[in-house]
Amino acid sequence: MADFLILEENNQPVAAAAGYTPYSEDYRILSLSRLDAIAQILGWSKQTTIEFQNRYKQLFGDDSQPAFLKPQAPWIIEIVAVVPEARGRGLGKILVGAQLEEGRSRQYSHAGIMIINGNDTARHTYESVGFKPYQTFYADYFNDEFSGLTKFRIRLN
Repeated sequence: MADFLILEENNQPVAAAAGYTPYSEDYRILSLSRLDAIAQILGWSKQTTIEFQNRYKQLFGDDSQPAFLKPQAPWIIEIVAVVPEARGRGLGKILVGAQLEEGRSRQYSHAGIMIINGNDTARHTYESVGFKPYQTFYADYFNDEFSGLTKFRIRLN
């Protein structure tokens, strides 16, 4: 939770975004050695955990540095989320701005963020604060199993 900024209204979270320095040895989003502990916290059944693990291995294999997850900057912003009833009020933009300031305060040269292709709302938000497209992985890269992703980058200083 230390990597997250969380906005609350009436003591309830309405938006959050994470910012972090990427780990250079393993770009993947999860260490499978921790999956059982995470599954327990989430209340997953053994079957759900096995299905997740199989899908994760199918996507990443044994590659700890897949090209599509290679960091495009020394400061990465991820998991920008706003609950549906709070959307349209600029909360995502506020969180992204705060995470950019955090990256600047740490003296990073650039920040990166990515979207799933087709998420035009996120694209507009990120471009409105100055992010520019950096690299796109189209659906074909993922064997048409999902729409692909686009990485964005912005200079911080």
